[in-house]
Amino acid sequence: MFFINKKLAEENQRLIKELEAFKTVQKELRAEMMFVEFDPQGRIRDVNELFTNATGYKVNNVIGKSLSDLICDNKQTRNSAQNLQSALDANNHWHGTVSLLNASGETIWVRGILQPVDDIHGNVSFITFYMSEQTRTISKANEMKDMISALHRSSAVIEFTLDGVILDANENFLQSMGYQREQILGKHHRSFLHAG
Repeated sequence: MFFINKKLAEENQRLIKELEAFKTVQKELRAEMMFVEFDPQGRIRDVNELFTNATGYKVNNVIGKSLSDLICDNKQTRNSAQNLQSALDANNHWHGTVSLLNASGETIWVRGILQPVDDIHGNVSFITFYMSEQTRTISKANEMKDMISALHRSSAVIEFTLDGVILDANENFLQSMGYQREQILGKHHRSFLHAG
């Protein structure tokens, strides 16, 4: 009996320390990242100051709202937003990038992790959503993507490996040079040079 009580006391101490470590990590995450807490039905229950600063919303303007009230209907993240909403509705884990609307109606991009937290009975007690703002990074990446697309539409472009092997060529290149893609893929760029 004494041995069992000692084991239980040791297990209890271990669990207390584990809970303290969890609470420390949780506190640090909430201090460093944007945070939203949802109830099991997906309504916002709490947000931190980093969230209100990044979005411009006041706490009382978002409490009780659903995530769909904040999601930007953006074709670039529509699938991601639908997956996030589905995960929230089903109380499942999700991670990825999504765009939200700030209080001024402007798009902000966030990378986040949605995680349900169960109570001692295994029922979802609440759902956390930790996010970092990625607006500048994603906007810059989209600008670069748009610039490359514009280049491909207006210029003859060919891609090589560092060794000079042809990886790809756009339609402008193929038409201006009179080649079919299959004729040049995998060949070395010296095949365009004339002996002489």
